[in-house]
Amino acid sequence: SGGGGGGSSGGGGGEDDDGGEAAYRRTREAIARDLEELEREEDDAWASEFLNSDSDMGDSSAWFCPFLPSPLVRVRRMVEMVPITPADHCLDIGCGDGRVLVTAAQSTGCHCTGIDIDAGLIARAEVLAAEAGGEVEARCAFAAGDALAKRGVVAGGEGEGEGGDGDGDGGDGDGLDYTLLDDHERPFTVVVLYLVPAAMKLVEPVVRALWDRGGVTVVTCKYHYREWNYTRADLAYDLRIIDPRPGGVT
Repeated sequence: SGGGGGGSSGGGGGEDDDGGEAAYRRTREAIARDLEELEREEDDAWASEFLNSDSDMGDSSAWFCPFLPSPLVRVRRMVEMVPITPADHCLDIGCGDGRVLVTAAQSTGCHCTGIDIDAGLIARAEVLAAEAGGEVEARCAFAAGDALAKRGVVAGGEGEGEGGDGDGDGGDGDGLDYTLLDDHERPFTVVVLYLVPAAMKLVEPVVRALWDRGGVTVVTCKYHYREWNYTRADLAYDLRIIDPRPGGVT
């Protein structure tokens, strides 16, 4: 089901006008409260998670994005806007503490996979999923690793293994031998990105390859791909969506 249900269509009767206006005011007030909460959560996240972060990535060349958790009001709107369903498998690249995926699994019953280079954040994500209950924990998988890791390349090394040249099994034929493109029991249907622009650029080949396979919705939060053709947006919550092919990235 597509876009956001706006007002009712057609010429309404006079007796519905008052109810329609009241509903509009309630919706407007709810959005205003959400945006106040969003701003407050972003300020708190900046102070507690970014400025006072205890993450230590050392000299890891794979680290390219600070952790700044997404406000839950934005996450809830994203789940509603896609909309995410129990049939979906969501991938969050740079998942941080897992709150986006845990919230999605909790509210919809979808399956989720999160990857982050920071093992400490992955540990927090696993705790968060466990605290949400056994069913949510069973639907969420988190891994500490490099989203740009390639098959047959040892971390920090140059070697190629099977498929390392992009022509092996599971390769996409364009040298895109990223392990995130491996086949999964449940193919990814939603890809979520809340990354700074430099990080967005780095993971773009992976995201584009996933979308090109078809059946994948791409959601970007706060930071977006300027060159891509988004099909939907909620500017109030700073969310943009590229629906599955056909249409979207060109």
